[in-house]
Amino acid sequence: PLLGVSKSYELLRRYLVLATASEPVKKLAVSESISLKEVLLLSKMTRAEQRAFVKLSERLQLGVNLRREFLHLLYEISRRDDIKITELLNRQEIAQILNSSQRLPKQVEDVRRVLRSWRYPELSDVEEKFHSLMRALKLPTGIRFQPSEFFEDGTYSLSLSIQTAEQLRSLLGELNKREARLSTLITTVND
Repeated sequence: PLLGVSKSYELLRRYLVLATASEPVKKLAVSESISLKEVLLLSKMTRAEQRAFVKLSERLQLGVNLRREFLHLLYEISRRDDIKITELLNRQEIAQILNSSQRLPKQVEDVRRVLRSWRYPELSDVEEKFHSLMRALKLPTGIRFQPSEFFEDGTYSLSLSIQTAEQLRSLLGELNKREARLSTLITTVND
């Protein structure tokens, strides 16, 4: 009550975990770059894993949301595959990205893509198949064709951006030319 914090065993437990956390984790918590919930997750890791995660987070300058996503992905992969997070982060795919001359946002996106592919291999395969087929389809500007989130229900949305009736006729003609390939794309991805 003196500190303006409500009485709660759970809150006390979280602060006790924070008190025993490694210095890099404490610094993140103090800077409010990480929630106590994530500190609890980090506390389930070894000190070496904590340091490796904080180092990656700082190297990629991850914001709160990406830091949370990366933490959960790494933790879940680590536990599922019974592999240390330090080993995951030392894999060649990650090292190549971090050692590349790519701009930071591209490195972040590439590391995220790799982590997601490790965590959700089947979804990643379907996404890659979809994007590959979409590139080959070469839809003109003004046509958007999107799958449902996570390809869950096999539905797609199609949207057209037009300003005139002539643009509408033109885009519908382009879709008509690609009908067979769109049908193949849907069948291939949904199988």
